[in-house]
Amino acid sequence: HSFPTRRSSDLHIGFAAGAAAIGLSAMFGLTAKVIWFDHTLQTDAAEWSTVPLSDGSSITAAPYTSLRHDIGDQQRVISLDEGKVVFRVAKDLSRPFFVEAGRVLVRATGTKFTVERHGEDVSVTMHEGSVVVAPSAGSEGTFRVASLTTDDQWTISGSTETSLAHVDGERELEWSRGRLTFQAGDTVSEAAAAFNQYNPMKIAVDKAMGIGRAHV
Repeated sequence: HSFPTRRSSDLHIGFAAGAAAIGLSAMFGLTAKVIWFDHTLQTDAAEWSTVPLSDGSSITAAPYTSLRHDIGDQQRVISLDEGKVVFRVAKDLSRPFFVEAGRVLVRATGTKFTVERHGEDVSVTMHEGSVVVAPSAGSEGTFRVASLTTDDQWTISGSTETSLAHVDGERELEWSRGRLTFQAGDTVSEAAAAFNQYNPMKIAVDKAMGIGRAHV
């Protein structure tokens, strides 16, 4: 598998002169803010953002997300520093689409998938098509290369332990529509944690109550 190459000219393309904050209205009455400085996107609490890229792809970022992007003539590279993003990748076999999330590198050509990163914990969820997940440069050998297809969810924890699960890829997109859904067996603590992930107002759950489970 080929890895993204970096040239100094690639890394210093900027919009500092004339760059501005762009206010967007988001779904369900939520506001989103996109800040374009040197190809960066940042969202704050309760801010969802869907932004088109110059290659025809688009990204939907959850609150508390920070990323950088470089759409070049030979490759397309997104560096996810923190947060959660849905990638809708325009098909272009001549320009592979890479997402770097710490020690994880995702390679796609045309597909739809979500990458979530919190520190060294990374997950990749497939909604359409396929991708290849591999160690990023400098992390070779820390885990095995994996090929993912629709409804696969791959995760790696703070260690080198990885897991692969089969999920409902469409249901996993509910957060991007401003909704949270839960299943039978989910605990109150898990529901509160999901809410807290996207909102400035946090829910605190009593320890005894937190083990209660949802019923449907």
